Amino acid sequence: MSIVVVVLSQLLLREGAKGTRSPLAAVLAPRTLAGYALMGIVVLTMIYAMQKIPLRTATVWNSSVFILTPLAARVFLKDPLNGRMAGAALLIVAGIVVFSI
Repeated sequence: MSIVVVVLSQLLLREGAKGTRSPLAAVLAPRTLAGYALMGIVVLTMIYAMQKIPLRTATVWNSSVFILTPLAARVFLKDPLNGRMAGAALLIVAGIVVFSI
């Protein structure tokens, strides 16, 4: 659950930063503030998860955020993807597979 919330918070932080003229305006944008609130929820859910699952498992699955965030940005924000991102995603998936064995 926390992985999905991290992806959503990253999208909100990105949208909050777009179209602002100053760093302060970006920080105080409603979407940015919502992203920060979701990150707080992620911290709480990760603390709970760390009590229930091994650290190794949580760390490995957390790396999927680096795959899901660009994909979600592509789907919802129409951000471009490139070959470098695909290569990095393949390496992350390979790492998840290796550590899950």
